[in-house]
Amino acid sequence: MNERTIIHEIIVAICATLVLLVLWNPFGFWMPDTITYIAVGGLAVLFLLFAGLVWREEYHDEREEYHALVAARFGYTAGLLILLGAIAYEAAAEFHVNQFLLLALGGMIVAKALGHMWGRLQR
Repeated sequence: MNERTIIHEIIVAICATLVLLVLWNPFGFWMPDTITYIAVGGLAVLFLLFAGLVWREEYHDEREEYHALVAARFGYTAGLLILLGAIAYEAAAEFHVNQFLLLALGGMIVAKALGHMWGRLQR
């Protein structure tokens, strides 16, 4: 992986974080309808760019591949912890859980299991 690819990944990740901040709208600064639609579209484009960068990665040695695997594990674990925290909060504070949180958590778990099965079949 070269320096240019790393810079592209960092730029896309920062832009996605900024778009998520716009969607969050913590202080209610902007009108939600127009900005929300624009932000969701921007987030979709940034996600596609980031996914393209991740899938296009090429490793030149075992060390680079190991670093990518560690980064993937950190990302997966962070996603699981955030979703579990949101589910626990909603269950305790609001006495119901948003179905999309459950769908996202289940999708992550199923995708991980399918990825493991596919990897074993490709050996």
